[in-house]
Amino acid sequence: MPEFRKLSPAEVSGLRGRKGVDLQPYIAFLRECAPGEWAEAKIGPDEKKSTVKRRLTVAARKLDLALSYRRSDQSRVVFEIRT
Repeated sequence: MPEFRKLSPAEVSGLRGRKGVDLQPYIAFLRECAPGEWAEAKIGPDEKKSTVKRRLTVAARKLDLALSYRRSDQSRVVFEIRT
């Protein structure tokens, strides 16, 4: 069970905001794809599969697209581009 505590206003102001990730490579790739096409993203050694999937989903939403994922091993993300 985690320990909970309230933070003071000074502690909150000292917190760093979330680092924005550049989604441009994801958006650029998705722009090259048409609805109905399948694609894959190979996971780098310093990346998590869940992180890549989340970034793909966010990038697709910015382009008014949806993605459908297929099960795959931990080294890649397989997905279909949908409208």
